[in-house]
Amino acid sequence: MSTRRRQTQTSTLPKLLISILVVAGLGVLIYGLANSMGWLSPPPRSNVAARPSREGKVPVPKTLVALKAFEKVRREDVYDRDLDDESFFWLSREDVENNPDWVTSLDQIVNRVMARDKGKDFVFRKSDFLPKGSRTGIIAGVPAGKQGFFLEVEKIPGLRFLKQGDRFDLIASLPKESEDSGSEFGLLMGGFKVRGNKRIPVNGIRLLAKGAHMIALTTDRTMTTQGGLELNNTDSRGRVAAGQREESVAIAIDPEEAIPLTQALGDDLEIHMVAQSGQTDENGATEINLNEFVSFPANAIKINAFEKIKASDLAEPVSGDLRRYYFKPSAVVDGWIPSPNDLIGKTVSHDIEPGYIFSASDFLPTGSLIQEVAAFETITSEMLVSGNADPNSLQFVGAVAARDLSSGHLVTQNDILPEGSLIQDVVAFEPIGQSDLASPNDSPWIGRYASKRLEKGHQVTEEDVLSSNSALRKIASFQQLTSADLVDGNRSPWLGRIASKDIEPGQVIDENLLFQKGARAGTSAGIPKGRMAVSIDSDAIKGIGDLATGDRVDLIKSSVVDLKKSLAGIQVSGALLASTDQQSFTQVVASNALVVRKLENQYVLAVRVGEVSNLVKSLALETELIAIARPDTPAAMEKVSPFEQSDELTDGLQSEPNPLSNVVVTEMIVGGKKTARAFRRKDDE
Repeated sequence: MSTRRRQTQTSTLPKLLISILVVAGLGVLIYGLANSMGWLSPPPRSNVAARPSREGKVPVPKTLVALKAFEKVRREDVYDRDLDDESFFWLSREDVENNPDWVTSLDQIVNRVMARDKGKDFVFRKSDFLPKGSRTGIIAGVPAGKQGFFLEVEKIPGLRFLKQGDRFDLIASLPKESEDSGSEFGLLMGGFKVRGNKRIPVNGIRLLAKGAHMIALTTDRTMTTQGGLELNNTDSRGRVAAGQREESVAIAIDPEEAIPLTQALGDDLEIHMVAQSGQTDENGATEINLNEFVSFPANAIKINAFEKIKASDLAEPVSGDLRRYYFKPSAVVDGWIPSPNDLIGKTVSHDIEPGYIFSASDFLPTGSLIQEVAAFETITSEMLVSGNADPNSLQFVGAVAARDLSSGHLVTQNDILPEGSLIQDVVAFEPIGQSDLASPNDSPWIGRYASKRLEKGHQVTEEDVLSSNSALRKIASFQQLTSADLVDGNRSPWLGRIASKDIEPGQVIDENLLFQKGARAGTSAGIPKGRMAVSIDSDAIKGIGDLATGDRVDLIKSSVVDLKKSLAGIQVSGALLASTDQQSFTQVVASNALVVRKLENQYVLAVRVGEVSNLVKSLALETELIAIARPDTPAAMEKVSPFEQSDELTDGLQSEPNPLSNVVVTEMIVGGKKTARAFRRKDDE
């Protein structure tokens, strides 16, 4: 069995090899047959590439890539070295000549700034470029004479659909002004308002920008000059791209339009865009020839009766332009005022609504009141209609109304009070002012101080005012006089002097009421030279309570001597023995002392230096002192200040001798015993 299987395997292998060889040979035979018949040979190749004929053609540069606005054109954007001539369009000379705005030179393209976006495979036109020398960037798209303005597109609907170069107007409605606005007088009379040689809206509507230019629409990722439809803010699934900022738009406006447009955006006004036609106007320009019309100024806001016209009343609130209305000459009314200079400063006689054309009858004549004036009220320049060219327009300024006068009344001499009459009460010791008098500014009573209360209507005389060198208020003694204390103020000769006694309001001041020049304020001002001041309680000295500042007194004390006690143990002579009872005597402690100041229950006395010790010792021992007032001296009768009177003694009190002062005591020693004996000094005589 095993031998048979080995024989079968050996016979199968040669058969397989033979089959493979047969198949391979058959394939070679078929290939050779096909090749001999040319079935497998490639077509013959030409040595030169086939080109269309360019005879009579002109090379015109084209965009090899899409170009962005406001960027410079690079050479590789219009010429490729590998393409060589294929970088151009080859067009017939006739086509090129029929399109003179085509740019045919690379030198006029390379490094020029694009004015707008341009796709691939387009010829260049002269209008595709900004002027030579323009800078790159979005600001390069702002036309000369304009200013770039950036804002969010949702602020003004429709802006995102405009393309670069499209022109439009921006207008806004002012809610408050629209509610209050009515028919304007200037419009009712056939006039119209103009801005930029074109009519502008009526009151309540504001033209914010006229003939603005679209520049570009931008996001944080891209920019286009071809309108919002060219922006792709969505991903492949149509969803808004993550992190994509809101679209902004750059527009070009006149410089004077930036402020009103900014204000309108800040006030969140509803702003509308009005696009201008992009088609050619076959009828020519729509601008108005203003030389065919006559203009008149008008107020842009309401002016109330009796108010002066200001320049701001004639200016448009947003733009600041003078409001004017233009009329055909046949529609002009005689008497209308054509110059704003003839309006400013004039006072209107009635309420003036916005848009009014003025004439002379709308104003008050000079000298008319612009507000009510009550009786006894001073007429001021602010109350009157005045004119610099009219010398009589201010003749009643400063005059006082004799009766109530209403607004619009033309003032005459019969309406005012005579000069010198008081128009209000004046308090005593207060200055009389211009506002208190029915008098001109040079009245002799202005600045004078009233000596008493003066009633309204009183005719002021010299007796009603304080004289020079008078006090305006009470001045306490030992205080320095200031300008506020004196009628003459800083001109007073008493300024800075020290009062020696209380000075009452209205009192005329002289040297008798003052300390010497150079004295300092306070108690030291009343201390005479060579003296010292001692402060004493009024209870320590009898009779001092009735004294006043400036009085002069002698201070005395009384002492009692008991001879028996004083001479106890001493032999007394017969003559002395007869007078051994108690004896009293008086001593002067201070002579001609000056009462410098009285402070409640204390007195300040000026005494001689040698008397200070004896006075203080007496006060310390609580010795009873008595004040003896001196009569006025001749100097005092002459009204000389007591602080300047002579300090010499004049008939003053004298101290009595001490009874013990003439007693002599002798001692004798007899037999070793000492004996003392007393006797009067006259006994030895």
